[in-house]
Amino acid sequence: ASTIRATEFHRLWLDAKCRPIFIVTPKRHTERLSQLTDDELLSFWRDALTLLGEESGNADDLNRARWNRMIVNHGGCRNLPHLHLKISISSKFFKRWQQTWPPERIEQFAVLRQLAEDDSIRKSLIGGKIGKWSLKAPLDA
Repeated sequence: ASTIRATEFHRLWLDAKCRPIFIVTPKRHTERLSQLTDDELLSFWRDALTLLGEESGNADDLNRARWNRMIVNHGGCRNLPHLHLKISISSKFFKRWQQTWPPERIEQFAVLRQLAEDDSIRKSLIGGKIGKWSLKAPLDA
């Protein structure tokens, strides 16, 4: 699985297509931001920022965390019928962050990459081509 960890209300994930993206999803089925309780909504954004701080090594200065954009996919604006936040990281910084990953995370990402590269699995799971950003963040420097 691509799960990094879980918090009280959310799960934090590596991108299953091996793009330089982290994903935050509510634990309970939710399709829209407006369906989150106040506590869940606060946690949604706090968990995203905490993840960025921890992954970048800049927990005390999120201005230096080097993320490109956050995209909230909800309502009719997503392929999966579940609210999720995609946090895009530049390939350069994602690669740098990977150098600090524990061995279990490196292995986890390698397994995801292997699955993403297997045409038969990819076609059955995601139905076709992998986007231009996929597999662009190598483990080796």
